[in-house]
Amino acid sequence: VSVRLTLGVEDRASRPPRNHDRNAEDEFEQLRFGPDGLIPAIIQDANSGTVLCLGYMNRDTLSRTLEDGLVWFYSRSKGRPWLKGETSGNFLVVRAIGCDCDGDALLVWAKPLGPVCHTLTPSCFTGRLFYAGASGFGRGTLRSGTLTPSGTCGKPGEGEGDDGQKEPFPDGYWSVLTEVSRVINERRDALPRGSYVASMMRGGYNEILKKIGEEASEVVMAAKDVQADAKKGAGLRSVEPLNALASEVADLWFHTMILLSYAGLDVREVLEELYRRRRSKNDEAKTER
Repeated sequence: VSVRLTLGVEDRASRPPRNHDRNAEDEFEQLRFGPDGLIPAIIQDANSGTVLCLGYMNRDTLSRTLEDGLVWFYSRSKGRPWLKGETSGNFLVVRAIGCDCDGDALLVWAKPLGPVCHTLTPSCFTGRLFYAGASGFGRGTLRSGTLTPSGTCGKPGEGEGDDGQKEPFPDGYWSVLTEVSRVINERRDALPRGSYVASMMRGGYNEILKKIGEEASEVVMAAKDVQADAKKGAGLRSVEPLNALASEVADLWFHTMILLSYAGLDVREVLEELYRRRRSKNDEAKTER
């Protein structure tokens, strides 16, 4: 994408909404909307450079995006403006907006406030690769069926977080689960000697379930320590018991992920089930209004 327009939009949390400036308005008039009044908008993570999703904007939703600092699309199926995250709360905070050399496509750099895809994955472009090429991916890397670009045109941040530090997992915390799941599946298939996961797989359901029971008990004990600490401190909590609880929950999650792998399930299936439950609750709330 050849970018010739950059419209800086501040984080909405740092300011009240305001009208976009005159320069943005002038550039706005140079854009080439399609016969249907729409223009495609590619959304890219402003920190990691990951392509997040593709949507369509018209003049109204582009104006709303500039004014609010949050991504607005035009829903072709519903025929109305649509604030990304209006139901899930996973908004896209705009950092900058650009267009291609012909002015008929937009590139939006944004900070995602949660999973972007309705399947609870960080990006909508996951798990569906139609062609990999004989020589691999060049500047991209394949992780669990997902192509994540390691370099993109003109993105701000170059993989840095808001504090300028390199992010260990650029796709956010959700990618930690998928990465751990990938490693567990590799150990399950290869059963390498000296691997803890492989030893658990060799032990089968009995060994895995026994360990999950132990880890669950340790979570309960750690939680009781947090409870006792809160009572002792008149509601003030120490860091150590909280850190211990987080560590024990991480152990429990890890061993349940081993169980999922052994049973032939993927962690994404659990995330999708959670999404379905949340969506169902949202639908119920709508009908009660």
